[in-house]
Amino acid sequence: MSKVLCKFHLYSIERIPWYGEQKEATKFKFAPDQGEPFGKATPQGNIEIVVVNPAAAEQLTKHQINTSFYVTFEPVE
Repeated sequence: MSKVLCKFHLYSIERIPWYGEQKEATKFKFAPDQGEPFGKATPQGNIEIVVVNPAAAEQLTKHQINTSFYVTFEPVE
């Protein structure tokens, strides 16, 4: 099983309107870390996710901007 490990930092948290039962969601934006050893190896690009579940959003909003996270891309088998 192959996987790619990346290191991204959180650079934006935004409350956005949402439809349905949940009236709001939280949008998180991540950018790749430039520090070693990941700076040369981490894929470049941005990750943007919208989290509707308040409990799940809290797991990210409790961290400060510029907090780094490991992101693993692994195929589902």
